[in-house]
Formats: sequence, C-alpha cells, structure tokens
Amino acid sequence: MILILVVTVGAVILTAAMSQGVHVMESTSFCGETCHSVMSPEYIAYHRSPHARVACVECHVGEGTSWFVRSKLSGAWQLVSTALDLYERPIPTPVHHLRPSEGTCEQCHWPEKFYGVSPKMITKFSDDEANSAVKTILLLKVGGDDFGGSQGIHWHMDAEVEIRYRSDEKRRTMYEVELQAGDDPVKRFVKQTVKEDNPELMDWRVMDCIDCHNRPTHVYYTAEQAVDLALERSFIAKDLPFVRREGLKAVRAEYASHDEAAQGISSAIKNFYQSEYPALASSRAEDVQEAGRVLGRLYANNVFPTMKIEWDTYPDFSGHYNSLGCNRCHAGDHATEDGDVIESDCSICHTIVAWDEASPEILELIPK
Repeated sequence: MILILVVTVGAVILTAAMSQGVHVMESTSFCGETCHSVMSPEYIAYHRSPHARVACVECHVGEGTSWFVRSKLSGAWQLVSTALDLYERPIPTPVHHLRPSEGTCEQCHWPEKFYGVSPKMITKFSDDEANSAVKTILLLKVGGDDFGGSQGIHWHMDAEVEIRYRSDEKRRTMYEVELQAGDDPVKRFVKQTVKEDNPELMDWRVMDCIDCHNRPTHVYYTAEQAVDLALERSFIAKDLPFVRREGLKAVRAEYASHDEAAQGISSAIKNFYQSEYPALASSRAEDVQEAGRVLGRLYANNVFPTMKIEWDTYPDFSGHYNSLGCNRCHAGDHATEDGDVIESDCSICHTIVAWDEASPEILELIPK
C-alpha cells in the first residue's frame, strides 16, 4: 500500500512538472530569451511586429500532436547546436520544413475572404538639404474570393488555383513556375534569363501564404525604410539639414557591437553639424543629440553584428518596393513554350494614385 501510494504521488508530481515544463517551453520568453544570443534579433523584431501578441508556437508549431513532436525533435538539435556553438550566423532562411500555412496562418486569416481594395501610402525622403518628402499612394487590389470568382492579389490562394515553383535555396529567384487553374491544362513557365549555366534548383514547392508574406512577424527594415519612418513620425527633426543623408551614412557604417554603433553614430551626426553648421549645432544641440540617439536605436533594432545580420540580410517579399518580391515571378521574364508570359502589368495588383509626388492632390480631399 505504501509503495502504491508513493508511486501514485510521484506520478502526479511528475505529470504536473512535465505539464508545467511544456508550458514554459512553449512560452514566448523561453523561445526568445533562453537562447538569447541566438534568438535575440528575432525576439526584438517580433516585439515590434503586427503579431507581437501571438505566441511563437502558434505560428511555428500550431495545433496537433505530430507537429508538436516534430518541433521538439527539431528543438533537440537546436539545443545541441547552441550549446556547442554549431549554429550558422546569420540563421538561414527560409525554414524549408516549416508547417504549411493552412495549419498556422489560416487558423486566424481566411484566405477565401474577399477584402476588396486597400489604400497604402509610402513616404520617402530625399538626400537634399531640406530632406524633401515625396509620397506614393496605391490602391492595393487585395481581392479574394468574390462569390466563386477570385480576383486581385489573393487570387493566388483560390481553392481552384494551385501554383508550384522551383527556386534557389533562398527563394529569391524563381526558375520554373507551374499553374493549375481549375480544369485548364497545366501551364509551365520557365525563366528566360538565367545567369548560371546549371542553377541548383530546390524541389517543387506548392505556393502558400509565406512565399509572399515571408516576414509576417520578424520584421527587419532596410536602412532607407528605417530612417524614412523615423523622419515621417518626427522621431528625428525633419528640418535638420541633410539629416537623412548623414543618418544613412552613419547607420550603414560597420560597427563591432551595438554599444560601438550607438557611440559611433551619435558622434558622426554631432561632428557633421559642428563642422558644417556650427551655429545650428549650438542652438539645436538637443535635436542633434536626439537624432543620433534615434539612429542608434534603429541600428540596434535591425543590425546584429554578432549574428552577422546586416540591413538587407532578411528581405521582405510582400511587395516589390524594397526587394524583388512580386517581381520574382511578375517581371515578364517567365514564359511557356507557346509564348504565354506571366503578366507584369502594374494594374493587376494595384492602382497608382500618386507616384513620388510632393503634394498628392488626393490628400487635399482628406479632412485635416
């Protein structure tokens, strides 16, 4: 009886401990902080993303026993590689054995839903003395399933449409694309200009959400994006002469650590104004100092020297403004044997309302 009692109590304690252990291992803090030096960049990017309140495992594992077991087996090797310093720098992307989006993304996002048209405004600043701003305004044809007939960008995810492709390992160059739309014959498009004589192709992959939305959470900005956003939101004083040009120059320099970058960037901005605009450097010392601090934070949020992550290490493919993105397929460079070409007409995906205009007329119609 004593033995049975001891075994029962032990089993209850062990079960509770295992349950709590699994709970801890599936927490966001465990994913981002336990292996801090490795996952710190992703953890920082995660916290400023649209999915910052979604737990890591909901996207990286999802529901179900089989993927839970797979994640733990994968995690076992990750533990070994971290402990023995065997992991790659930077962490290679994409993850080729990631769970298909239908088991993760589509648990919240409805691919067949018709979303219609979505406005988007992009503000860029110039490298002139006035940091002149220009705006591009687009109406994105997000589309979706409209009573049995998909259209717009989300036509790619129609249940009657299957797109497969073969690419390089990083999915930056699409060499072959196959389209099966309903009962129509399969169309095979081949890239016409290939630099390599025998490019190394990955296996065929069925296109899903993350082939375009490849950075839905771990968002890294380009240097231009980061500085322009800081100017647009007035984190950096827009009337500081040449602040965009000098800011980009400072954040693109090489630094061994974040501390070195913070000091180097701040000094570069301060020295520029003391040299070129001494009166302004004195009268607006606080704005100059704040510009240096903000630029240092932009660097620290996007560049990680210890992990060899630079400004353009992880491009975002959801668009083609800062990377090839859509143009990996829609550049007019993929054709069938019969001469059919994957369309590259801008109006397929968006209507351009204004393009790099200082004062787009449409903004005058919006109440202040």
